[in-house]
Amino acid sequence: MAYTQNAWKGEKYDGKWHSAAEIAKMIRKDLKKAFPDCKFSVTKQDYAGGRTITISLMRAPFKVIEKASSNYIQLNHLYLDKYLSSSNSANPIWRQKVILTPKAVETLKQVVKIAQAYNYSDCDAMIDYFDVNFYLNLEIGKWNKPFEEKEA
Repeated sequence: MAYTQNAWKGEKYDGKWHSAAEIAKMIRKDLKKAFPDCKFSVTKQDYAGGRTITISLMRAPFKVIEKASSNYIQLNHLYLDKYLSSSNSANPIWRQKVILTPKAVETLKQVVKIAQAYNYSDCDAMIDYFDVNFYLNLEIGKWNKPFEEKEA
């Protein structure tokens, strides 16, 4: 039973407890199936009070970055459309220095959908109540290994 009115659960969340390693493994498998020509790194971090799954797009056979200061980019998965050039120019408040291609944004939206299928959220910031299966981080490249654009 949900505590908050905005609670949701992903279609593959089965209500059973799975370790972050198991969840990362399931996400990895789904990403390989959905994007066989791309390379992803799916890592997990456990800590007191929660856990995080980080998905990094490491290689793709299509152009991903239109403009960026580096080949390592941390993204806010809740606002992927803001990384399009048309969104950046139309919204001067969004001071994002990263512009992604439309294909990259659509791919990353699918990546988020795959990951969130194993997640649930019963959060309400207004009452300072947070309950999720895991927090999600989305990146292009890693701090120690940049993204590569390569043929499949």
